[in-house]
Amino acid sequence: CLNLPLHLRYLEENMYLAGIGPGPKSPTGVQYNHLLGPVVDDFLESWDRGILVRKTCRHPQGLQVHCALIPVIVDMIGAKEILALAGVTSTHFCSYCDLPCSDINNLRTHEWEHRDVRSWRAAAERWRDAPTRSQRDAEYEESGIRWSELLRLPYFDPPQFLDTETMHLFNLRCIPTHCRAI
Repeated sequence: CLNLPLHLRYLEENMYLAGIGPGPKSPTGVQYNHLLGPVVDDFLESWDRGILVRKTCRHPQGLQVHCALIPVIVDMIGAKEILALAGVTSTHFCSYCDLPCSDINNLRTHEWEHRDVRSWRAAAERWRDAPTRSQRDAEYEESGIRWSELLRLPYFDPPQFLDTETMHLFNLRCIPTHCRAI
């Protein structure tokens, strides 16, 4: 709960453990949807109907609250898996724009076409609704996007809600490379 003071934010009673994926290896591709499904069900209910909090200090008679799942904070590989995106070495390597891997050296940011929620959802729905595996593969090859259970959340906007976790992005990748190679 990011709206709580820092000294209360990470107390066990203020956290929601969505689940722990089975090991010893990470799920792959669409297997994440089986883990995300029950979590999305909970958030759909809390978004639509809300959850009754029986009693608070300001509302002794109880309070109806609504919850949303934002943002998604993961490392780059986690982002690809949770949001059902193509990997970092694919043609569609970027989670934020449609720059193809063949143009990876293009540093003119004004030329990068940013992903938007409408086209993201449309590509994911085409993948989900494809009747055969070969058609799904063709859709995935075209867009680099598969269906993610998170897209069942009506407010979920993957390009806006994705926040690549900075420890991995900067401390483990950019900074060492910059210090050693540049």
